[in-house]
Amino acid sequence: MVLHNYIPQVPPFKEMKSEKNLVLLLKNVRSDINGLGSIKINRLDQALNYIERGSCDSERKMEGNVHLIVDLSKAQKLVRDYKFKSEGGCRSCTNHKLVKDPDFGGQEIRAYCKIGESAASIKDRIDYSPKIRKYFEIGCEDRKPIFRSIAEVLSEVE
Repeated sequence: MVLHNYIPQVPPFKEMKSEKNLVLLLKNVRSDINGLGSIKINRLDQALNYIERGSCDSERKMEGNVHLIVDLSKAQKLVRDYKFKSEGGCRSCTNHKLVKDPDFGGQEIRAYCKIGESAASIKDRIDYSPKIRKYFEIGCEDRKPIFRSIAEVLSEVE
């Protein structure tokens, strides 16, 4: 019988606040996986691959038939958040602004683009401005992402 020992990998922070956080997370995961002894990760993109899978199964057996499995789900959530802020259309743009509506308990229910639109221009809407609606998924030519893409960041680090 084979037993599995799940070890949660705990990232050094709870949310992505900068591109430096991404690099720190990847280095941290690389170090943790290398600590298992049976897998050697040299490059940060390899650590990213494990994070995107959600776990890392060590081939090293402990005390017979016990496999170590590193649970990377928390790191995976952070990488998804980073991608959301770097690769998603209007949602990942610094020009995308949400408007809180006091009639809806102060919830952010309306969105507009700072380029060519204003909060006043959508005051009668309950959703997205026409520009946001048009470019929501892909972004427009004026899009300024919150973070650079993972590939760009990794190209500078490695």
